[in-house]
Amino acid sequence: MTDGITFAFYKAKGTWQNAVVRFGTRSQYSHCEAILQVAEHEERVMCHSASSMDGGVRSKEIVLHKECWDLVTLPPCFYDKAHVAKLLQDTKGAYYDYPGILLSHVFSLNRHSQSRWFCSEFCAELIKVPNPHTYSPQAFYDLVYYLRDKRLDQTGWACKDV
Repeated sequence: MTDGITFAFYKAKGTWQNAVVRFGTRSQYSHCEAILQVAEHEERVMCHSASSMDGGVRSKEIVLHKECWDLVTLPPCFYDKAHVAKLLQDTKGAYYDYPGILLSHVFSLNRHSQSRWFCSEFCAELIKVPNPHTYSPQAFYDLVYYLRDKRLDQTGWACKDV
């Protein structure tokens, strides 16, 4: 596996904001990042996401310490490079969607902003998941973990039916 997209899920204690997200979404994960390549623990890689701590959508180098992050890699057939490039360009600097995460996950009202993003929504949109705002970090982890296991065969990636 030399090409793909890796999603990193934050499991470390973090700040009070991480605790609020975990509590509100009933999740072990409080944040997720997308890495546009196969990534491994202890690497410094360019990550893309929407971050409440950084104010919104951004790209940032992060070291993926094993005690802080769980990683799930999908094969390249799961993303369209043109869609990813356009999304990164169109959303750069967009604000974090505090109301969306509250109204979609804490109160389950399925409401979100069209111009603001939260992390799991942004990562789900990168791979064109329908209704990306409905995914918490935990729900998105569950989805990509399932997709990875269903698409991996004994010789490598199998994406013919994706």
